[in-house]
Amino acid sequence: MATRLEELIQCIDPSRTIERVSAAVDQAFNSFRYENSIKTFEDYEEFMAGFVKHVEQIVLKYKMDHPLDQEFYWSRYVNLVSSGYESKAWKWNYEKVITGKDGGLYGILKEVASQILKDRSGKEISGRVYIYWNSLDTQEKLEAVDEFLWKFGHTIPSTFTEGSAPVLKAYFPRFLEQYPQYLLEIRRSVGRF
Repeated sequence: MATRLEELIQCIDPSRTIERVSAAVDQAFNSFRYENSIKTFEDYEEFMAGFVKHVEQIVLKYKMDHPLDQEFYWSRYVNLVSSGYESKAWKWNYEKVITGKDGGLYGILKEVASQILKDRSGKEISGRVYIYWNSLDTQEKLEAVDEFLWKFGHTIPSTFTEGSAPVLKAYFPRFLEQYPQYLLEIRRSVGRF
């Protein structure tokens, strides 16, 4: 029978989190349709709000028959592009759309889709990790770190496991949030050989 830690590790596995969200983002990206061309800043706002709404509806698996809440989804777009780059990225992106530089609109849509993937999969993983972590008492938390080192320590760099693993013990929940991305990178690098 699996321990609670093993169940968590299975639950946050990249195939159940990052890759699942990635598939939904890809589906949304490929199915997005917009009838009008972007000629003004207002067109740009409407387009990007519509794109974010479309992607997030598919990723979150909800359908809304309501008209586009442009202000909400425009704010969401601005927050997404600002979190990955500079606070004025949304302004620079408008220039890219108009000029076609740096991949133009297509490049921007790929960046936004990537940010949505990172945001949504990260929130899903964090939620699962903290539900698990907050359900443990102090002794169980200490035991969980030891169990992780014993069962999964071979999958992480030795810098985390050296000595009595003080860094891992001090930041274990945050480490668990990053663990699926780390596993995904390992799997991809092994698949290249």
